Amino acid sequence: MNRVEDHVFWQMVNDQTRLSNTFTVFAEALVPCLARIAVERPSIAAQDFDLRNEGGRLRVIDTEMSTDDIAYLESRLNSHPTLSRLATEFNESVVDTYGDRKHPMYTLRAFNGTCEKGLQGLTETVDRDVKFMSLLRSVRDADCGEGLEGDYYREHRYELAATKVRDLIMSPETYRNNASTGAAAVPISKPSVRSWKA
Repeated sequence: MNRVEDHVFWQMVNDQTRLSNTFTVFAEALVPCLARIAVERPSIAAQDFDLRNEGGRLRVIDTEMSTDDIAYLESRLNSHPTLSRLATEFNESVVDTYGDRKHPMYTLRAFNGTCEKGLQGLTETVDRDVKFMSLLRSVRDADCGEGLEGDYYREHRYELAATKVRDLIMSPETYRNNASTGAAAVPISKPSVRSWKA
């Protein structure tokens, strides 16, 4: 790598580190908050739902909850002193890491030498595509691998969000990989749940 490439590379590595750290802080605030809600309203905690950032607030999506239960859950989550701000900061760090706002390329993993083009327009789509409960489940269920790296991630699972969030922002109904140009926004048919797992 020349001097310019080296500078850009380390900027990308730093962006991924910030992304991991930001999600760790967010998750460590969200999980205890959800645990308290489960004690207060176990019927809500037992239902399927997801969360996304919308206008600086956490919104409940992908659920069959009643309107009243959704309102209660959103109110409790957004009354947390930092949770919605941390969600916003995480999504901003996703854009910095995988979008083309700060640099034209990104690395999927640090040090593997592979760079891909930054995703155009990620600022406009990130809040829609980042689903926090899905990301938590993906991180929880991830295969951490073997060796020292695997041992580290088993102890620091939230840091896996830096790579796992890519599956959400590059969902197959929005993006298709092109071998010559990298990822490009192409509307294609959405696969069944069985054929795609984030």
